[in-house]
Amino acid sequence: MGSSALCLPVRGRQALLSEGARQCPPPEADTFLTHRGSYSEQNWLNMGSLWGNLRLIFQILLAALIAPFVAVAVGGLLAVNWAMDAWAGHKFEQIQWGESEASVVKQMGKPNTVRRCGENLWWGDDAHYRGRNNGSCVTEVHYEYFLSAWAVGYSKDGLVVSKYHHFSE
Repeated sequence: MGSSALCLPVRGRQALLSEGARQCPPPEADTFLTHRGSYSEQNWLNMGSLWGNLRLIFQILLAALIAPFVAVAVGGLLAVNWAMDAWAGHKFEQIQWGESEASVVKQMGKPNTVRRCGENLWWGDDAHYRGRNNGSCVTEVHYEYFLSAWAVGYSKDGLVVSKYHHFSE
């Protein structure tokens, strides 16, 4: 190519061909480089989609590598929570009517929440309804876990008067 005339890419070709510029020769089939050593417009578009594809592949691989770790972490947290909930349930069953608050805290640990007792009294679950709260229960503490809570109600003297296992509270 002995001519030093400007070689134009596809875009803008019609406007400048009339001014004496020559058309670019087609790029070689086995290389990305044109005869002047730069990327052609078409190859730049191909490289852009190549980088886009590589980025997508990288994101998919990253997600595939991270997902098992997240699943194990979440599963581990759920397993630990389930084990602690089961332990609390075992301790909850041992709580007796009239037992002191100090004894319950020694068995089950410090509660998560403390609030006023509700309108009804229970002993363990829905099957053991004790009737309406006539003022005998003044404070209720909760030991909360992922999908359940263990509640213990105390009288004004600090003695156990109710207990209830809540689900999905």
